[in-house]
Amino acid sequence: MAALPPHLITDVYGLDAERVGRLADGLATRLRTVDADEPIPYLPLTDEHYDHSIALHPHVRAGERGGRAHRRERSRA
Repeated sequence: MAALPPHLITDVYGLDAERVGRLADGLATRLRTVDADEPIPYLPLTDEHYDHSIALHPHVRAGERGGRAHRRERSRA
């Protein structure tokens, strides 16, 4: 299983039927094309990277904070 970028729907209070239809169309489009989405390059959930409480080992991505610490480093080409 791979994590994909989320499909967010915000500002939904008081939606009218037309807007709901547009949002539904957008979601349907996303679902039809989801196979083409590039996964978020998270580190694998293995003992090499995480302990048994699913906390990132201190030596992995030392100095990084937040979500960036849980992503694989991109190769520099």
